[in-house]
Amino acid sequence: MVIAGILHDITIETHITPEDIENNFDSNVAELVRVYSLYDDMTELIDYYDLNDKNDYKFVKDLLLLKCMDYYDIMKFCSDCESKNKISKKMHRFKNRFEEMIKNEKVYKLFLNQFKNINLNSRYGRKNI
Repeated sequence: MVIAGILHDITIETHITPEDIENNFDSNVAELVRVYSLYDDMTELIDYYDLNDKNDYKFVKDLLLLKCMDYYDIMKFCSDCESKNKISKKMHRFKNRFEEMIKNEKVYKLFLNQFKNINLNSRYGRKNI
């Protein structure tokens, strides 16, 4: 998961492609990076996978946990109120839509704490620490 998270950012910020990742890493990591890069809010993702299939379910769950890590990282560096409000709305939709599936995962709990802190700090006009 951590490797996929790092590699996802690398594909956004460099010339490295998902094909490069597949040639140099595990094909599962490459597939996580490729599919993760296709979806912004993950809602559409659910339409393409059969959550009754255990392999699809695990793959989708991994993608959702990757999104938690990404949101957690984004919120640490989000400084202006407009960006915080925009990302906070996305995070709220994400939380409401997928919480049941990932609520017991450590990464989700980290995301949730960061989400609560951002909302509290925004509400009272404090800067994110």
